[in-house]
Amino acid sequence: MKKELLGVLTEKIAKKFNLEEHSGKNIVIYDDKKIYIEKHKDEYKDEESYNNTVNNLSSIITSADFVYYNESTLGLEFFKYIDEDVLVAIRVANAKELKVRSVYPVSKTKIQNRKKKLKSIVHH
Repeated sequence: MKKELLGVLTEKIAKKFNLEEHSGKNIVIYDDKKIYIEKHKDEYKDEESYNNTVNNLSSIITSADFVYYNESTLGLEFFKYIDEDVLVAIRVANAKELKVRSVYPVSKTKIQNRKKKLKSIVHH
Protein backbone atom coordinates (compact mmCIF):
# COMPACT_ATOMS: atom_id res chain seq x y z
CA MET A 1 0.00 0.00 0.00
CA LYS A 2 1.31 3.44 -0.91
CA LYS A 3 2.00 6.10 1.68
CA GLU A 4 2.86 9.79 1.62
CA LEU A 5 5.39 11.41 3.94
CA LEU A 6 3.82 14.50 5.53
CA GLY A 7 6.55 15.49 7.96
CA VAL A 8 8.56 14.46 10.99
CA LEU A 9 7.70 14.72 14.68
CA THR A 10 9.97 17.51 15.84
CA GLU A 11 12.02 17.33 19.02
CA LYS A 12 10.25 20.48 20.29
CA ILE A 13 6.77 18.94 20.03
CA ALA A 14 7.98 15.57 21.35
CA LYS A 15 9.53 17.21 24.43
CA LYS A 16 6.50 19.41 25.08
CA PHE A 17 4.28 16.34 25.47
CA ASN A 18 6.84 13.92 26.95
CA LEU A 19 6.97 11.89 23.74
CA GLU A 20 10.75 12.02 23.27
CA GLU A 21 10.91 8.36 22.22
CA HIS A 22 8.92 9.33 19.11
CA SER A 23 11.02 12.38 18.19
CA GLY A 24 12.23 12.22 14.59
CA LYS A 25 9.66 9.65 13.48
CA ASN A 26 8.09 10.16 10.08
CA ILE A 27 4.44 11.21 9.99
CA VAL A 28 2.70 9.45 7.11
CA ILE A 29 -0.69 8.90 5.55
CA TYR A 30 -1.55 5.68 3.73
CA ASP A 31 -3.80 5.57 0.67
CA ASP A 32 -6.52 3.67 2.54
CA LYS A 33 -6.67 6.46 5.15
CA LYS A 34 -7.13 9.06 2.39
CA ILE A 35 -10.23 7.11 1.36
CA TYR A 36 -11.35 6.92 4.99
CA ILE A 37 -11.06 10.69 5.59
CA GLU A 38 -13.25 11.37 2.57
CA LYS A 39 -16.21 10.36 4.78
CA HIS A 40 -15.80 13.77 6.50
CA LYS A 41 -16.11 15.60 3.16
CA ASP A 42 -19.67 16.78 3.89
CA GLU A 43 -18.50 18.38 7.15
CA TYR A 44 -16.45 20.98 5.27
CA LYS A 45 -18.04 24.25 4.22
CA ASP A 46 -17.57 23.25 0.56
CA GLU A 47 -15.69 20.87 -1.71
CA GLU A 48 -12.92 23.41 -2.33
CA SER A 49 -12.19 23.63 1.40
CA TYR A 50 -12.02 19.83 1.63
CA ASN A 51 -9.68 19.63 -1.38
CA ASN A 52 -7.43 22.41 -0.05
CA THR A 53 -7.19 20.61 3.28
CA VAL A 54 -6.32 17.24 1.72
CA ASN A 55 -3.79 18.90 -0.59
CA ASN A 56 -2.13 20.71 2.32
CA LEU A 57 -1.77 17.93 4.90
CA SER A 58 2.01 18.34 4.94
CA SER A 59 1.65 22.06 5.64
CA ILE A 60 -0.74 21.36 8.51
CA ILE A 61 1.85 19.05 10.11
CA THR A 62 4.93 21.19 9.46
CA SER A 63 3.40 24.58 10.30
CA ALA A 64 0.41 23.91 12.54
CA ASP A 65 -1.18 26.86 14.30
CA PHE A 66 -1.51 24.74 17.42
CA VAL A 67 -0.62 21.18 18.53
CA TYR A 68 -2.29 19.24 21.34
CA TYR A 69 -1.66 15.78 22.79
CA ASN A 70 -4.91 13.98 23.54
CA GLU A 71 -4.17 11.51 26.33
CA SER A 72 -7.51 9.72 26.00
CA THR A 73 -6.87 8.81 22.33
CA LEU A 74 -3.05 8.72 22.60
CA GLY A 75 -2.86 11.02 19.64
CA LEU A 76 -1.39 14.31 18.57
CA GLU A 77 -3.81 16.82 17.11
CA PHE A 78 -2.43 19.33 14.63
CA PHE A 79 -4.72 22.34 14.12
CA LYS A 80 -4.46 24.82 11.25
CA TYR A 81 -6.66 27.31 9.49
CA ILE A 82 -6.74 26.59 5.74
CA ASP A 83 -10.14 27.69 4.40
CA GLU A 84 -11.56 26.85 7.81
CA ASP A 85 -10.12 25.38 11.00
CA VAL A 86 -9.07 21.77 10.51
CA LEU A 87 -7.53 19.03 12.64
CA VAL A 88 -5.14 16.28 11.58
CA ALA A 89 -5.12 13.51 14.20
CA ILE A 90 -1.95 11.39 14.42
CA ARG A 91 -1.77 8.07 16.26
CA VAL A 92 1.21 7.96 18.64
CA ALA A 93 2.25 4.32 18.89
CA ASN A 94 5.35 2.20 19.32
CA ALA A 95 5.90 1.80 15.60
CA LYS A 96 8.54 2.97 13.15
CA GLU A 97 6.29 5.77 11.92
CA LEU A 98 3.35 7.85 13.11
CA LYS A 99 0.18 7.49 11.06
CA VAL A 100 -2.64 9.88 10.29
CA ARG A 101 -5.84 8.66 11.94
CA SER A 102 -8.27 11.27 10.71
CA VAL A 103 -8.68 14.73 9.19
CA TYR A 104 -11.73 16.93 9.65
CA PRO A 105 -12.90 20.52 10.22
CA VAL A 106 -13.27 21.72 13.81
CA SER A 107 -14.99 24.57 15.60
CA LYS A 108 -13.26 27.51 17.24
CA THR A 109 -14.78 26.23 20.50
CA LYS A 110 -12.93 22.92 20.21
CA ILE A 111 -9.65 24.76 19.65
CA GLN A 112 -10.31 27.07 22.62
CA ASN A 113 -11.11 24.05 24.83
CA ARG A 114 -7.89 22.31 23.80
CA LYS A 115 -5.87 25.45 24.54
CA LYS A 116 -7.50 25.77 27.98
CA LYS A 117 -6.69 22.14 28.77
CA LEU A 118 -3.11 22.62 27.64
CA LYS A 119 -2.68 25.67 29.87
CA SER A 120 -4.02 23.76 32.87
CA ILE A 121 -1.58 20.90 32.19
CA VAL A 122 1.37 23.26 31.75
CA HIS A 123 0.58 25.27 34.90
CA HIS A 124 0.11 22.31 37.27
